[in-house]
Amino acid sequence: MAVNTKEKHNIELHIQRVDLWRVLMMVAGVALIFASRALSGNPVFFYLCGIVVGVSASFMVLVYYVSKLLPKKTLTYGILIGGWTVGVYLFQQVWENVRSIVSTYQTYLVWYTLLMGFISFVVCYRIGPPRNQRSKNLVMWTLQIVGVFVTFFSSQYQ
Repeated sequence: MAVNTKEKHNIELHIQRVDLWRVLMMVAGVALIFASRALSGNPVFFYLCGIVVGVSASFMVLVYYVSKLLPKKTLTYGILIGGWTVGVYLFQQVWENVRSIVSTYQTYLVWYTLLMGFISFVVCYRIGPPRNQRSKNLVMWTLQIVGVFVTFFSSQYQ
């Protein structure tokens, strides 16, 4: 390519690096869309998802009960008076406390996760994988929707 002109000109080259994380998200989203039919009838996938949902739900219940122990009015007034600065400071303190608890009580956390995973597996085993075609279709459509969202959010389109 050549530019033939008598005027003074500048040529700039903008290098845009490829974000590998976004590429992996796009590949995972497209793979999830195409594999959704096979995954919706796969018992191993059913048990793995059941265990993940069970462990996540048990942690949410645990966080809910711990949040009931925190004073509501004092915390709310502090955030209202101090604004975002106090909120960010409190979030940082909570994050540091969670990291400290995880490192201190790592054994208990592992055993809790294993126990909740086992209980979730037992519940999934008792219920069994879906046999009805409509249930499989619902699982397939949900996986396809998740795949579309993952693919959409992997792009920089705004």
